[in-house]
Amino acid sequence: MDSDSEIAELTKRKEISRSFLRSLSPEAKIVRLMNLQEQYYEMLAVREANGGKPIPAKWKKWHAARHP
Repeated sequence: MDSDSEIAELTKRKEISRSFLRSLSPEAKIVRLMNLQEQYYEMLAVREANGGKPIPAKWKKWHAARHP
């Protein structure tokens, strides 16, 4: 039954998160998305620096446009 309580907890956390995001203004949502994009690009850069896959061209283009 531990599994059922974990599922209930995750469902509750999911609804809390969704209600929070719905309550944000459009401007705040855009800021959050921009921050997520920056974090994702940083992850791609670290992956490439550690010998992983190179940063995709579309993300390099995005970064060049965001940071002239």
